[in-house]
Amino acid sequence: MYKVLVNLLRWGIPLGIVAYLLYDAAQQDALYQLWNGPKDWRLLGLAFLFFLAAQLVAIVRWYWLVRSLDIPFTWNAALRLGILGYLLTFISLGAVGGDLLRAFFVAREQPTRRAAAAATVIVDRILGLYSLFLVATVAILFTNTWDKSTSLGLDVLCQSVFACLGIGTVCLLLVMSGVGARLESQVERIPRIGKIIRPMFLAVEAYRRNWKAVFLSILLGIGAQFLLACTIRTTALAILTDPPSLVDHLIIVPLAMLTAILPLPGQGLGAFEWVLEMLYRKISGTTTGQGLLVAFGYRLITIATALVSAIVYVGNRKEVAEVMREAEAETEGLPH
Repeated sequence: MYKVLVNLLRWGIPLGIVAYLLYDAAQQDALYQLWNGPKDWRLLGLAFLFFLAAQLVAIVRWYWLVRSLDIPFTWNAALRLGILGYLLTFISLGAVGGDLLRAFFVAREQPTRRAAAAATVIVDRILGLYSLFLVATVAILFTNTWDKSTSLGLDVLCQSVFACLGIGTVCLLLVMSGVGARLESQVERIPRIGKIIRPMFLAVEAYRRNWKAVFLSILLGIGAQFLLACTIRTTALAILTDPPSLVDHLIIVPLAMLTAILPLPGQGLGAFEWVLEMLYRKISGTTTGQGLLVAFGYRLITIATALVSAIVYVGNRKEVAEVMREAEAETEGLPH
């Protein structure tokens, strides 16, 4: 019964959000008009290639972070795990599932450096989020969106982006200045947790000494965010007659992509559609339903990518199942 209720909530909440958005658009006949309008399938194909390129850049970023710790790791392994991680992220609750798979796979192959291997996934996620806020901030300042805004909600959104980037920059500077090394001895004294976290501090310290790896990872993150913006912008060009500009998408897309970390299947199913529709209206002033239709086009691209990932999964399903069983067993033993 518990599993049934979890699955009902898991899919019921996002599908309910999508149903509401469809109803809202149908009330104004906007969705019908957009759905029956002309579409450029070649541009949708180009958007699919942009999306694949963004995923590839993200995998390269993680591969670089692992290799920066002198952990033996091949590009083929990174590509395989990146593809499998995407599939698990797509079908599980948020990005955590794919991150766990990557962390435990690498840790399994590096038994003497398990914590350091797992730390690469955490650092990769943090630097990816930092790049996301960096791209959105630059686009907001470039377009002067904050000053031109007449919406209180948009003002708060812009201020939140600035605050997240500011906090992230301060934390990054503190870590690179060696604060983590000074905290290590104190963290080690914490019962049970100290021994688990200490190796991660050592990994962070290694990145502090190799600041070029961190800087390159941020640049790769910016590249991935730009490619995702190109993905949705190209999707909009294929569907809409007057889509928002690429610069607008550099604000809209990073913020919409934050929904992927929510505990919802399909990389933020429902939440992504709602945020994209809302940002299309507030930032670009589009009519009801345009952002929703573009979100559906983007969903088709993610599903096509998941189908490609499923082919890789078929050849690795036994190993994936074994690793996930080990991950569940280990996480159950951690203190809450």
